[in-house]
This record gives sequence, C-alpha cells and structure tokens, in this order.
Amino acid sequence: MAFRHRILDHPSDLRVEIEADSLEELVEASFAALSEQLGISRYNSDCQHGEMELQDTIMVEGHEKPEILVEALNEWLFLVQTRNVRPSAYDILWRAGLLTVKIKGTLAVSRPELATEIKAVTYHTAEILPPELARGKWLARWIADL
Repeated sequence: MAFRHRILDHPSDLRVEIEADSLEELVEASFAALSEQLGISRYNSDCQHGEMELQDTIMVEGHEKPEILVEALNEWLFLVQTRNVRPSAYDILWRAGLLTVKIKGTLAVSRPELATEIKAVTYHTAEILPPELARGKWLARWIADL
C-alpha cells in the first residue's frame, strides 16, 4: 500500500488531503484519517472483554467519484460512532460507479469516548483528481464538519 494523508489548514472544520496509488487506497487512507481524528486504532483486531467480532459491508453507488467517497465516509462514521464498530481490516473494490467495502473488526458493547466528535463529511469542496492531474497519484480532498 502506498498512500498518505495530511491535515490541511481550515478555520473551523477538518480538511484532509489523501494521495494514493488507487481509488481503493484513497478510501482506505480516508478511513485511516478519520480513525486518527477519532482516536481509534483500526489495526487492533483482538477482541477485548465485552466485544464481539464483526463483519459488515458498505455499498455506495453513484455517478461522481467525490459523491461516492463522501457517502462511504459518512456510512463508515455511522458504523463507528453509533454502532461502536472498531474496524481492523478492509476489502475494498471500486468499479464503474459502485464502491463496495467489506469491513472486518470488533463491535464494542459500550460506546468508548472518542477524541473528536465528527458530525459528517461534507460534499462541499470534495474532489478526486486522477493521476494524470495530480503528480502521478490519485488525489482526494474533503472536509469533515466538527
């Protein structure tokens, strides 16, 4: 995997830029950026006391890549913030306007405190640029409303 994310300046919200070799890696890096802001580790797959193993799927269909990404990020936020899902691995496939994300992780019995409360990822200024327009990598930028 060759992706990175960085937090950009924004006066009141969270603005993120992602660089990756593929659309699937853009999605995974976006999940990683949100995980970091929420203070959860997606790499800890060991069930703790009171947790259960979980497998879930996010499917988003659309015409525009930014729209699909934002919808998937909001579905992911819903799982993490309301259902207490703690992802540990992803199987991501993005083909012809359909994004499918299979999530493996744990389901916490009680809601742990999150480092940051994120209301939603917004459609405003969300963009995805193909490699030919972005230094040879896929590039995504999006804003989360805090």
